[in-house]
Amino acid sequence: MFITLCLCFVQVIYRTVLEIIRMRKGRRVRNLYVQLDNVYSNKSYTVLAAMSMLVLLGICRKVKLSYLVVGHTHEDVDATIGNTVTHLRSCDQPTFTRFQSECHEAIKKEGGRIMKVERIVGISDFDLVSQRFNDFKVEGITAAHLIRLTAKSDGSGVDCFYKRDSTAAGSNS
Repeated sequence: MFITLCLCFVQVIYRTVLEIIRMRKGRRVRNLYVQLDNVYSNKSYTVLAAMSMLVLLGICRKVKLSYLVVGHTHEDVDATIGNTVTHLRSCDQPTFTRFQSECHEAIKKEGGRIMKVERIVGISDFDLVSQRFNDFKVEGITAAHLIRLTAKSDGSGVDCFYKRDSTAAGSNS
């Protein structure tokens, strides 16, 4: 289950970045800011490696991961997801087309809109990417509430900067 959550999260981020680049007619993403629940699966080497790849490949100049503090995760995103799930449980979706339609209907009730609903046939194995980062050991990463990944000035890799909270001093790895 842990691996599946990581791979799904990374797949969603990658697909979103690609969609943004497509909408911007090929212009890359300068800074990518991602806000996540503060759970261990969102701080795995798979996630860090995949986000580092966005920087290494020049797709993003900087990736900033921020993790919500305990007790502050019940934001509008959680409410929207909860209301969408409740809506989907209340109706049948015998086909993918009907599922798409019901997703759009649920989000419309929330006052939002969906850009795209896709059927995912396969998920890339980002876990293989993380195996190349075996020497990428970051002490204290599980306590971090902010992680910033940027390319090293000589192009040899990625700098990882992190800190426990917005008022604390940060650490480099």
